[in-house]
Amino acid sequence: MKKSIAIVGLLACAPVWAAEGLSYNYVQANWIADSELDGTVSTDGDGFDVGGVFSFSDTFYVLGEYKDLSYDGGDLEETSVGVGAHSNTFTGGIDVFGNLTFENVDAGALGDDSGFGIEVGARTALGASADGYISYEYDDVGDLEGNFFKIGGSFAFNPNWAITGEYLTGDYENDNVGESDRDDLRVGVRYNF
Repeated sequence: MKKSIAIVGLLACAPVWAAEGLSYNYVQANWIADSELDGTVSTDGDGFDVGGVFSFSDTFYVLGEYKDLSYDGGDLEETSVGVGAHSNTFTGGIDVFGNLTFENVDAGALGDDSGFGIEVGARTALGASADGYISYEYDDVGDLEGNFFKIGGSFAFNPNWAITGEYLTGDYENDNVGESDRDDLRVGVRYNF
């Protein structure tokens, strides 16, 4: 809860900068400052991710992301590539978006598996220099099912560069291990083009 309040506080403190709407063309790098897994085994970790979005029409885009996390009990790599669409035709200034992705999770000694992910959410401008979003994501990767909620945003300090923040919370259901809760806090930098 404290992490959610911190992100909302950052949204309220964004500097003013002239913006030309929401960008769906960017590359981004994040530091995953805190990642907590609580379940049969509880562990903390940190790491990084890199990714980007490239629109190929007014509505559709491709996206990709790579995460590398180090936990007390081992490493976790996640790769995601896919397509998405957004529209504000019926919602005014709020973009509704949806993503369909191919997911690969490599948990070292615990195995490597692939599957799919679906994400739906809403994104909106918060003043002239910031945007915020909220989304729900479902992942089905081998024996692992995940349900996650995300809240985050970006804060532009010039037309191309922005700082970003995101809080993810949810749980994994594993047929072999049981349920584990996951909470991530990440901060980073984005280049809009």
